[in-house]
Amino acid sequence: SLLPHLVQKFEVTSISFPQFIQKLLLAIIYYKLWINIRGRRWMFLWTVVNVFTQPQIYAAGIFCGVIVPTVNVVLGKKYGIPLAAVGFIWFVIAIIIHFDLL
Repeated sequence: SLLPHLVQKFEVTSISFPQFIQKLLLAIIYYKLWINIRGRRWMFLWTVVNVFTQPQIYAAGIFCGVIVPTVNVVLGKKYGIPLAAVGFIWFVIAIIIHFDLL
């Protein structure tokens, strides 16, 4: 796993503040790469499991509240904005179905 390596690599001892900021930024970049590589698979699997095992309003809420912001941070607006649109439409449909508004 990459995370124990990052903790050891970026361990803060007696260093100056600019060095600390530099190491912190490097740790964030490495962590974003780790999420990008491994996290997408787990987020996809989590979404599929939510869709088939939880109520649709719950699954849409988790998708909009967790998956979309994570994708937006990791992969950028190119993927974040379309997923937000899909999530919003899914959430509206889930509300209509849940409260039997049709």
